[in-house]
Amino acid sequence: MHAAVRLPLLGALALLAGLGAARTADAKLDGKAWKAAQTEFERLFQERGSGPEKIAVLKTVVSDGTARAYKLVLQGFAQQVERTLAVRTDYAKAAGVHGDILLASIKGYTPSAETKAKELQKQLKDLEVILAAETRVMDAMLSTLTSAPAGARKNILKLYKAKSPWSVREAVLQLAGMSVADKTSFKVLKKFLPDEPDARVRIAALHGLLTAKDLPKSVRPLVVARLADTDSRAVGLAASLIAKHPCPEAIEPLQGAWAPAGARNRIALGAAIEAVLGDAASAAKRAKLKTWWEAQDKTPPKARVATIPLPADGVLFLIDVSTYMKKETKEGVWKPAPTDGSKPSTGMAGHRVGLAGHELQMALRALPETAKFNIMAFNHGASLWERSMRPATAVNKDLAKRWMRDLKASGSCYVDGAMRLAFRLAGTFATGDEFEAPEIDTLVVISAGTTTDNSFPTHRPVKPAEVLGRIAQWNAGPGLIIHAVCFGESDFLRDLAAAHGGRYVHR
Repeated sequence: MHAAVRLPLLGALALLAGLGAARTADAKLDGKAWKAAQTEFERLFQERGSGPEKIAVLKTVVSDGTARAYKLVLQGFAQQVERTLAVRTDYAKAAGVHGDILLASIKGYTPSAETKAKELQKQLKDLEVILAAETRVMDAMLSTLTSAPAGARKNILKLYKAKSPWSVREAVLQLAGMSVADKTSFKVLKKFLPDEPDARVRIAALHGLLTAKDLPKSVRPLVVARLADTDSRAVGLAASLIAKHPCPEAIEPLQGAWAPAGARNRIALGAAIEAVLGDAASAAKRAKLKTWWEAQDKTPPKARVATIPLPADGVLFLIDVSTYMKKETKEGVWKPAPTDGSKPSTGMAGHRVGLAGHELQMALRALPETAKFNIMAFNHGASLWERSMRPATAVNKDLAKRWMRDLKASGSCYVDGAMRLAFRLAGTFATGDEFEAPEIDTLVVISAGTTTDNSFPTHRPVKPAEVLGRIAQWNAGPGLIIHAVCFGESDFLRDLAAAHGGRYVHR
């Protein structure tokens, strides 16, 4: 165990140390069966992976129903949090190095860079399998503990300490949210959620509350307070919870959250406001809210790419510059979508990459200055317009336009690597103690829709289902919206947008 993880767990483990000699009269497993389950549990939870086996032995141990069983589960919980973080950390490091290689290779790989990229891709693929297994085990353990006896869950919740690693606090507050009807869970949330410094932990608590069967009235002030959270994702989750469980105490905080909210969060806040207006319990106060709400400007954002509206605060555009974008589009077939929503009257002809760039320029033109954006060109490698997100000012839009003029189509369409890099830029793989709120909430993929590996100069096709599976794994937590603009037809891009709350259009 890493020392940073081990020390905060010892106190909680000690709480159950005295249970080693607990009575087993009510045990459902006889001595031989228990010993076998205990040995298997301890062996498996020392290892990486083995997801189905870990889940199976967890069920066996819990079926014993005694203090000795939950003492073992507590030990496994501590190990599982550590194991999952360790795999996530290894993955983040490998993804970082791999992304840097891609960013240096859009014009081709050096022999050493290609060799290193291939090694990292194998490592990343193996780690993705392990991480998926560890995540399933963690989910199974949280689900098991949600329905565990209150006393057993209480000792898990005591793992939360202000100096505990963020990953421990994340798991504990998520469990507290999932089991919020329990008095101890509520006390833990009430005591620690307001002052929790890490947005990842606060978000985990809100995700837990979203899965809870009910949201007791005593908990609602904790949710309402998150409308003023410094992380926009937490604000959006709080609004979603209020939409699901409307309450009159949310009225003024919702009004306060509306003005500074970005385009994406205004959708969630609007749904919460409508829910409160329709809630009978809010009847005495809702007249004033209704008057205020009717006076607000609820005009949808004018920003769009192709015919897709972009209610986003931070957009990363990914433009395909592979050889598949060299194909010409005949005059009249491709018609640029005007930003005012009117129908185009004329068509244009040219290479797909040039037309895609033109589409992107029109999208940038309509972005409000309050939004941020960046552009990634990709083929077998990748290139970023800027290393970080930039405000959508007129100056930055002009600079981006000039950068796009130099884009040339060549090489393969390694969308797998480009998407991994995009999620890295969005902070998805961050595992350090210092965490900055991500600025990306939306990805727009402009592509021919082909999926290949990144071999250079020749390349091989990659099954779209494999790429979609990996993207689903990366986006399980952040919930980025992914839109797709296809030059041609692509089931891959259509499925990608459909799976991640986006829209698909073909040009």
